[in-house]
Amino acid sequence: MAADCERMKNGWQIRVENLDAEMLHTARTAGRKYEELEVNGTEHYLIFEAGQPCFEDGYHVINRVGDERYYAGRGDKRVFNTNTAEARTAENFVDDMSNHLDKVREERERNGVE
Repeated sequence: MAADCERMKNGWQIRVENLDAEMLHTARTAGRKYEELEVNGTEHYLIFEAGQPCFEDGYHVINRVGDERYYAGRGDKRVFNTNTAEARTAENFVDDMSNHLDKVREERERNGVE
């Protein structure tokens, strides 16, 4: 996430009167948290909370460094923890999963399960 985005860090405001109908609809329905503020009868603002991406296109992209890591561990998602799971490369993960599925198939065949 773009940590140097001041709007994301501090929140931001947009004057409603500066937006056309389509942009106003987009701002209101984009899924960001905001409040509407009327300063006087002719001045209105959308005040957006801090901690959410602003509308600058492509600015809030996560830049990845390094290879993807896949985590495999025991348990389900309620107890899974990447601190205790083993990180693997994609190739290792696929190989391990293939071996595991082979064992499951063999067990099912041995027990007559289709």
